[in-house]
Amino acid sequence: MDRMRGTELRSAGAGLAILVVLVTAFALFEPRFLNPINVRNIFRIAAITVLATYGQAFVLLSGKIDLSMGSLAGFVSVIAGMSLKRFGIAPSFAIALATGVAIGVATGTLVFLFRLPAFIITFGMLTSLTGFANLLTRSAPIELIGVKGFDQVGSGYIGPVPIPVVIAVVAFLLLRTLLARTAFGRTIVALGYNERVARLAGRKTVATGIATYGIAGFLVAAAALIMSSRVYSAQPNLAPELPFEAIAAAAIGGVSLRGGKGNLLQATVGALIVTTLINGLNLLNVSTYLQMMTRGAIILLAVVVNNVREIGLVPLLDIRTPRWTRPRRTT
Repeated sequence: MDRMRGTELRSAGAGLAILVVLVTAFALFEPRFLNPINVRNIFRIAAITVLATYGQAFVLLSGKIDLSMGSLAGFVSVIAGMSLKRFGIAPSFAIALATGVAIGVATGTLVFLFRLPAFIITFGMLTSLTGFANLLTRSAPIELIGVKGFDQVGSGYIGPVPIPVVIAVVAFLLLRTLLARTAFGRTIVALGYNERVARLAGRKTVATGIATYGIAGFLVAAAALIMSSRVYSAQPNLAPELPFEAIAAAAIGGVSLRGGKGNLLQATVGALIVTTLINGLNLLNVSTYLQMMTRGAIILLAVVVNNVREIGLVPLLDIRTPRWTRPRRTT
């Protein structure tokens, strides 16, 4: 176990170094950055990004991608808002989480059972769910201010620790165990590393792949509930940038975009980097458009760094042999 922790720490070393540099730079340029209230706010918001990044990491590890997280969050938010008005908190949360899992499983079935391209399927889900959520609400938010106790999910505390942070920590412990210490987790990695070899080895690749999307759906639904609680409303366009932030966070942390390589500590560090950057830019009053440019640049940089990490700089610059003709890993 100590060896495993050491390996995870080493793999997340580059991300941790980036995080330290960001924190130091923002602390030097903006004194409010290290204010305890702001630090607590960073962790509270990071918990949402962390949950989405964990879901994206599971999908990426299986060799696929999920672009529908933002629309799924909005749809789950609407379902939760409509349910809260009728059934109360506990049944509504169960319905919302079940909705996330069901849509994730449906997406995974199309991708793994019917062998359809993950990019196209999840992009189609993005469009469909966004349209459906707006149709249900007529593009208007559902106010939830009068729902007793709902605001505590996103704004409450357990002792001195924000509830979203507690949820994220519990998710990390459970998912890390699932990924690192179970046959299911090993199958996810084998599936992303080489699906054909994993299938020939007798692993349940289809069921495992579908399950990764189901897990991602559950985590996105949990993140959607936290976000809805923070804004006291259910919104069809709750988090349109969520999938891109999750992909960027996973890539920056070191999770392979090609599948089969990465861990949840890397995903956690990546999510903290993304959240810290956004918070620091807001404190520095950087314009919205410049922030959008910065986020886009980060995603591009993360993809390049991820490719360099995977295949090295020389093969990346080698234009004589098309990338798609190079042999894939077989061991």
